Amino acid sequence: MNNFRSKNGDGAFLMHTGGLGTTAISGAKNLIHIVLNNAAHESVGGMPTMASSIDLCKIASDFGYKHVFKASDKNELKAALSKAKGLNDLCFIEIKCALGSRSDLSRPTSTPEQNKIAFMKELGI
Repeated sequence: MNNFRSKNGDGAFLMHTGGLGTTAISGAKNLIHIVLNNAAHESVGGMPTMASSIDLCKIASDFGYKHVFKASDKNELKAALSKAKGLNDLCFIEIKCALGSRSDLSRPTSTPEQNKIAFMKELGI
């Protein structure tokens, strides 16, 4: 079975931490949970989050994620995804990224599935 990837921003991750425990005890063996961490609620105005001063990987680990990875560039991300895919177990990847979006950024017009495919295509996976 292909690994399923779920993406969050750091703001959503912090607001919905209760879901981490539910996910961790679910027994999922094919989930890679990815958090894009720019330390802001960028899609709704750029208000800062506390994600720059806490360890998201430790939080995921404390909630029961068995495998956690951190990436801050494309090569580190490819390596983390390669390891996670090979584990066939519940994994968490924090991607540290810069704040900054296009000035003409509008509300999403693509589905989560389309976003996943575009994300994987960009990484060549």
